[in-house]
Amino acid sequence: MDIKSIEEMLQSNVDPNFKFIDNREKEVPFVKLGKPISEAKVALISSGGLHLKDDPKFDTEDSMGDASYREIPSRVKFKDLEISHGHYDYKYIKEDINTVFPVELLQRLEERGVIGALARRNYSFMGYCLKVDELINQTGMKIANSLKEDQVDIAILAPA
Repeated sequence: MDIKSIEEMLQSNVDPNFKFIDNREKEVPFVKLGKPISEAKVALISSGGLHLKDDPKFDTEDSMGDASYREIPSRVKFKDLEISHGHYDYKYIKEDINTVFPVELLQRLEERGVIGALARRNYSFMGYCLKVDELINQTGMKIANSLKEDQVDIAILAPA
């Protein structure tokens, strides 16, 4: 199925105004790390729909998806996390959550001095979201501002 067919299917079944954003001709921004990675602060961002058990679940009933995000602390224990995402099978992720949220791996890299520090706040959102403007202009900007506020040097994007 090509991208145009998917767009037409989404327009007929979900939102008649839905349009994919074509960024293929845009230049990808690249910023060289200005310090050794052993001094860098690293944050983790996942599209896996992860959240703390005490946090509100993502809205899996909205046919347009949920554009919100959840903060996840760097010292989180996997027993304190849940997944609420209705658009992928996450039974294997429950065996090793590092596949979509490699926080344990980053904790080990921090302990060994490979990275300077793991950011105190990390983020997850639900990858299925057709509310593209909201996702970019609200959710994305809020996360970007938090990363800047926390003086994060590197953001690792972990897709689900």
